[in-house]
This record gives sequence, structure tokens and C-alpha cells, in this order.
Amino acid sequence: MLPIIVPTLNEERSLPSVLNAIRQQTVDHEVIIVDGVSQDRTLEIACDHRIRTLVSRPGRGAAMCLGAAASRGEVLLFLHADSTLQSGALDRINEVLLADATIIGGNFRLVFDGGTRFSRWLTRFCALIRSLGHYYGDSGIFVRRSVYDALGGFRPIPVMEDWEFVRRLERFGRTTCIEDPPLITSSRRFEGRRPVEIVYGSGSGYMRCTCLAPLQSRSRKSIKRMRRPPLTGEPCLTPRPLLRSVILTRS
Repeated sequence: MLPIIVPTLNEERSLPSVLNAIRQQTVDHEVIIVDGVSQDRTLEIACDHRIRTLVSRPGRGAAMCLGAAASRGEVLLFLHADSTLQSGALDRINEVLLADATIIGGNFRLVFDGGTRFSRWLTRFCALIRSLGHYYGDSGIFVRRSVYDALGGFRPIPVMEDWEFVRRLERFGRTTCIEDPPLITSSRRFEGRRPVEIVYGSGSGYMRCTCLAPLQSRSRKSIKRMRRPPLTGEPCLTPRPLLRSVILTRS
């Protein structure tokens, strides 16, 4: 049994397609929707699909904590309601975790929908961030339950709960990014913005804070290590590798 925990808040537009995609998975699974008091038809849609539904206070961190506590299974998958699993996704999670016991969790390669130049740019940008060991909830975070429990789960903070959890996960052990199949996510929240505005603009807090900040932080640390003169008899230091993750492709 592989539990899929879906935090929701006013997701009537995207939830039906997400649930239909999950239904196509062949692995034995359990879907738990944790709703943050939606004002639209989200709960009605969940009821129509006969999905187990819990209600939490607003905030994805609190919702995912509640869903994980109510779930069964040795591996947890946290899925945003605007990110769609492709055929064979759950099989692939089982494959990579069974093949290598040292892998503690990870995510999927993220592809933004729309087929526009802008959505392709978003896809490339998030691939760059993933290559540095940073990823977010819209890419489908999965983790062994024993590791999730050891880390204390998600923290019920108002924002950035996925980034904060991933930082702890990456320090804990080895993760993987599943390349094939990818996870398809909506680009609607970035509609009307130019790439430079997303990265640098004042109205782009999500991407600027969660994506650019890690790059800047790592760059500053690398520069400091490179500039520090070696002590007498000490070999010159080079920056440590940035990655603790592996990228897996289907053979």
C-alpha cells in the first residue's frame, strides 16, 4: 500500500484530472485528501470520487502532517493537486527504492504544461535547481516512512514547508530524481510573468525565495572556500560537490 497525500484548498478545477490519473496507477495505493477549508466544490468532488478526506487548518504543512499520520504504508507520496502523475509513476517509485536501500526518497522530474516557450523555460529552470539538490512539493516528494518519522515530518509553517522539509531530507541521506516518467504540473500560477520577473521581481516570492536563494547561498559558500588561503602544509581546498542526489532514467 502506497499512500498518496494530496493537500487541497479550492482545487475544483484541477482535482478531477489528478484523481483520474491516480486511478490509472497499477500499484496498490491509498489516496488521502487533506483540505484546508475550501470554499469551492473541492470536498464535493472528493466525495463523488469516494476519496478519504480529512479537514485541517489552512496551510500545506499542517495538511501533510495530518495526512501522513492517518496513512498506512512504508513509503509516502505527497502530491499537489495541480500536479499529475503519469502512467507507471508509482511503479517507478517502488522500483528505485527496492533497487537501492540507501535511497531514502526523492521526487520526479518536473515538466510544466502548456507547451509554450515560457513553460519550457520553467521546466529547464526547475531542472537546474534540482541539479543543485533543491526541489519542491509540486514535483511529488516521496520518502520512506521511517525517514519521514525520523525527520519529524513536515513542519506546520505557513509557507515554504516543502523547501524546509527537502533541506532536512537532503542532509539526512541519498535521494533520487525520477526522470521517466516525469510529473506534469500547471504553469497557471506563473501566467503573465516574464522569466526575469519570476527570478528577480518583487511579485515572485515563491521562485525568488525558494530557487534563487539556494543558488546564492551555495555560491557565497563556494567563493569563501575558494578564496581562503591554505595554511602552511595544508593542501588547497576545492568546493565540495553540490550533489548528494542521483538522477535515474529508465533503462
